[in-house]
Amino acid sequence: MIVPKRMLIAKEDYREIVRDCIDASPYEACGLISGYRVDSGLTVVANRVYPARNLDGSATSYRVSPEDQIRIMLDMENEGFELVGIYHSHPDGRAYPSLTDVEQAFYPEAVYLIVGMKDGIEVRGYHIENPRLAEVLRNKTRSRLRSVVDVEILVKDDPA
Repeated sequence: MIVPKRMLIAKEDYREIVRDCIDASPYEACGLISGYRVDSGLTVVANRVYPARNLDGSATSYRVSPEDQIRIMLDMENEGFELVGIYHSHPDGRAYPSLTDVEQAFYPEAVYLIVGMKDGIEVRGYHIENPRLAEVLRNKTRSRLRSVVDVEILVKDDPA
């Protein structure tokens, strides 16, 4: 598996993600992002944002509705695209993965976008793959955090 280092996303899609997170506050928002890979898989190009229902209805966790996930994944497949990203918000936190985020990162090939809303809007992307990361976070030794790779997000008018 090639780890993406960049995500290209259109301004309109970026704004849709931020708007979804603001609208869902004080609860966490969540959704999926479809697209394709270029540069031998090092870059993912987002082409559509799919807001989804958060079944947890919580300010500290999210769970994409299974019905939404099935509908979205089928739509991606029918359109010839793949899952390139998963986003969610931290309404009262920073754009940094929590222990729960790491433990529930079931799609290592996806970029995990986190929208932190504690002091304004901050959007960061991560590649989360290493299961040992959960233990690092449990021990609160974030200075040793080497398994989360920051992903550069380039917001463009036309990502193609």
